[in-house]
Amino acid sequence: MNNSIQEVLSNPPRCRVLATLKSQDPPIPFTSLIDPGHSKEVRLQEITLFHNHLPNLDDAGFITWDQNKRLVDQGPRYHEICPYLNPQDNDDPGFGLGVFL
Repeated sequence: MNNSIQEVLSNPPRCRVLATLKSQDPPIPFTSLIDPGHSKEVRLQEITLFHNHLPNLDDAGFITWDQNKRLVDQGPRYHEICPYLNPQDNDDPGFGLGVFL
């Protein structure tokens, strides 16, 4: 994974995770990152977040992902990306949907 801020911000699901961390008191539960919707879509979100997006953000240092407790917290590099995040993006129901692969 490219660990650049631009790369992370160009990926809607990863950007949404980071914006959620800015708008809620961390650590946040994994379930708060899943959008409501059809069960097939929810399952796809769970799988791709759990196995792809969260581990990559953790490897990059932007988050800390505790798989056992299923909690997401700010990582050591979070402060680098925080100024570019807009928590209001989470109010847009289409933000990050359908781009989980």
